[in-house]
Amino acid sequence: MNKKLKILTYGIIVLLAGSIAAVLVYSDRKQEQVEMQHVEVDIHFPQYNRILSREEIADIIRAEKERLGEKITIGQLEKKLNENAYIRKAEVYASVNGGIKANVQLREPVARIYEKGGSSYYIDEKGHPFPLKNGFSARILPVNGEWHEPYAHRKGLMDLDSVKSRSLLDDAAFLTGLIRSNPFRNALFDQVYVNEKKEFELIPKIGQSVILFGDTSNAEGKFRKLEIFYREGLAYTGFNDYTLINLKYKNQIICKR
Repeated sequence: MNKKLKILTYGIIVLLAGSIAAVLVYSDRKQEQVEMQHVEVDIHFPQYNRILSREEIADIIRAEKERLGEKITIGQLEKKLNENAYIRKAEVYASVNGGIKANVQLREPVARIYEKGGSSYYIDEKGHPFPLKNGFSARILPVNGEWHEPYAHRKGLMDLDSVKSRSLLDDAAFLTGLIRSNPFRNALFDQVYVNEKKEFELIPKIGQSVILFGDTSNAEGKFRKLEIFYREGLAYTGFNDYTLINLKYKNQIICKR
């Protein structure tokens, strides 16, 4: 065995040993029993529309501690938090002074879906659905119309790792994300509507026009030409001159009076 091969082999062995040690330490941490004299919660995301407060998260931890008693482990607390529909990811640690620290990322509602059958739920920026919460109302775009994807059905599909097909929820999350991220668009639109062809229509806060957006292909290009049309066209003709503004076709806008 030449010198380079020996060095490479030694390096691989060291990396494997380090990985195994890290897994063992992680496993030991998960099985560590905790006294939990106090609870500290850090919420890292989102900055706005926080659907759970620090105290509510701490209450979940305390309730689980009371339920399982003195033998509760870090892993059990972490599992309980990650089962919550409003939590994207949670990590729990035992502090040196006998307390518990939880680092939590919450799901941020980006749109509220109004299903045709009457149900309503939130989605995050990944299109992941989660239920409404009593006493909490997010200031976000409503998405309604010919929507026939009930929460329970979509949630069941999301829980299946083998199901990766893109749905209308993914497109709605993408579209509302583009609107929210741009001050002009965010100030302009009041509602997103899904028509019978499963195309998106945008309802502005001013004027009587309906913006026929179509699907989400070339979405940024559609928004750019709409902004130019608003600034250089409607600013002179008036916001009530057209009932329909069609953005579906490349390099053109078709208007209907």
